[in-house]
Order: sequence, then C-alpha cells, then structure tokens
Amino acid sequence: MELYEPRLGEEEEEFSTIEDKAFIRYKCGRCGAEFDAMQLEYMPSIKCPYCGYRVLYKVRPPGRKLIKAI
Repeated sequence: MELYEPRLGEEEEEFSTIEDKAFIRYKCGRCGAEFDAMQLEYMPSIKCPYCGYRVLYKVRPPGRKLIKAI
C-alpha cells in the first residue's frame, strides 16, 4: 500500500472548485428565480430558496463548444 503524497498545485484545485460553485447557476421551475450553487449548500435539501419548489434547471452558458472530431 502506497502513501498518498499531494503534488504541487493540488491544494489550489480544491479551492478553485469551491469558487467555481459561484459560477454554476440554477433556475427554479416554478417561480423562474435564478441563483448560484453556493445558496444551495446552506439548505438541508435541494430546492428553490425563494418558493421551495424542488425542480431546478441548470442554466447553461450562452456560448457553445466546438470540438474537432478525430
């Protein structure tokens, strides 16, 4: 069994994922309110912080990705 030794830069990735949650947006299916993922972390269940509806949609960025097929 080998011991895990963190490589340089891994600690930065841990913090970047927390900061990235502020960029993830959700939209409520009932009231249409938009909020970020950080607001969901403080709630005991996943639901809209404004009306309590449990159907949420992830807001996609307006651009699109072009991937070259090999």
